[in-house]
Amino acid sequence: MRWHREGLPENRSPGEYLGTRKEEGVFGSNSHCFLIYQKTMATIDGIDLQRLVCNSDFEPRWESYTLPELEPKEVRVKSELTAAKHGTEKGELMGQAIYKSVPYLADGNIFDRSKEVSQDPHQWREVGNVSVGTVIAVGTEVEDLREGDRVYGGRGFRTVHQGTGFEKLVDGLTPEAACCLDPAFFALGAVRDAQIRIGERVIIFGMGAIGLLAGQLGCRRLIITPGGEVPELSRAAQHDSIVDGLREACKYAEDGEVCLLLEPLSDRFLRSSAEGAQIVEEVGSSHVRLLFDMYHQQITEGNLTGHIKACLKSGTST
Repeated sequence: MRWHREGLPENRSPGEYLGTRKEEGVFGSNSHCFLIYQKTMATIDGIDLQRLVCNSDFEPRWESYTLPELEPKEVRVKSELTAAKHGTEKGELMGQAIYKSVPYLADGNIFDRSKEVSQDPHQWREVGNVSVGTVIAVGTEVEDLREGDRVYGGRGFRTVHQGTGFEKLVDGLTPEAACCLDPAFFALGAVRDAQIRIGERVIIFGMGAIGLLAGQLGCRRLIITPGGEVPELSRAAQHDSIVDGLREACKYAEDGEVCLLLEPLSDRFLRSSAEGAQIVEEVGSSHVRLLFDMYHQQITEGNLTGHIKACLKSGTST
């Protein structure tokens, strides 16, 4: 049995009554009564209760947790597969997500960007976005689910989940596909909000899960922007990594008749239009083209007319 409590000395046990006292640096500077935990079992039906947490330094770890008694409308689910939403969760861990760093004004339905919400950089958060599993216990008032049903829901990395809001995994919906429903809903919302109609040509900014799913919904051009430069790696190694990644992506782009647009940016590894054109040539696919962003290329290299002509002459730009 493993227990976790920030600041708890190694020689203290969960459930131990520590008394009323002031102990600077170990229990804080306030005098109060310390009852760390009631000693409860960290297992359910022989399953160790473990959850994955991470801090802003990206140091993931598994820790024990406990579950309360099952409420009448709740179900208990043994986890089978869980997926993370890496872009969103990174913003949450780093305190960069707007709903974590800026106060929300419910009356005006807006975020007040003139103020900030303080963040604890060392705060541990549970990670994970959608989980699939099997129902192992059902509350007395649950009518639509029973033990043995396979379900999915918005949950983190836990061995056993408990609560409401789970949906049955219908025939034809694989666990992997169920974990993609959340970004799929966002992709569908983007297509709907943009009022895209059949036959229209569009460009998608971003090639994450949402962008890829939007492409499957009918969008035919995806913009790819390589990340920042990694000091520990040579430029040649990072250049080759982009080429290899694009070649692999081309297998799917060709099947879906999608064009991948490689965009150099002034604040990323790939800044030069000439190097971008070279990468496109090395990939050697008609489904990869160079997107010439005049704003960024003016910052990084200037002489827009000359560089545009060079890219057009090479046949790599669109």
